[in-house]
Amino acid sequence: MGDKDAIFYDYHEEFAESKFDRALFDRLVHTCVTYVPRGKVTTYGHIARLCHCPKHARHVGQALRRLPLNTSVPWQRVINASYTISPRGDGGTGAEEQAMRLGEEGVTVSQDAMGVWRVPRSYAWETGSAQSLAELIKGRQAEEEEDGMTAKEVKEGESHKMKEKSRKRCKREEGTKEQQSIQRDMIRTSAP
Repeated sequence: MGDKDAIFYDYHEEFAESKFDRALFDRLVHTCVTYVPRGKVTTYGHIARLCHCPKHARHVGQALRRLPLNTSVPWQRVINASYTISPRGDGGTGAEEQAMRLGEEGVTVSQDAMGVWRVPRSYAWETGSAQSLAELIKGRQAEEEEDGMTAKEVKEGESHKMKEKSRKRCKREEGTKEQQSIQRDMIRTSAP
């Protein structure tokens, strides 16, 4: 079990035995949403059921709304029960952004004459009705053990790739700056 999963498994157990705690619920929701595969969508209600709060679909939407702007949580993969993108109070730009992000993941999103963004049900990601976050975590752990890689090893590999990309980008920028400096020097020496 990865470090993050172990932490949230403990939260899940604590939440199941406590009264509604918004911060804890938000963390559960955010964790559940990370399990929705790329190119799939699920509903607010489904995420609420995974968190053992089947009557809190609206709270799921509010938890996703509280995410910071630069989040890695794939919030765009959660839509309403009618498989449309919920309208926002921001003049519609949030719904448009969600549709664009889903399109980038290969999900077909179309807009009807009323301006409602629709997603075909063929993109639905549903788990068993009795499945919970704890079971999702256990399933991910089993997959990782089969693959022979832990979540930590995967994260370290991704971190290494990001560092390598950053190093290459810096090297390109240095080369560009050096070329610009040479060009400026040539212009200065050729000027009368």
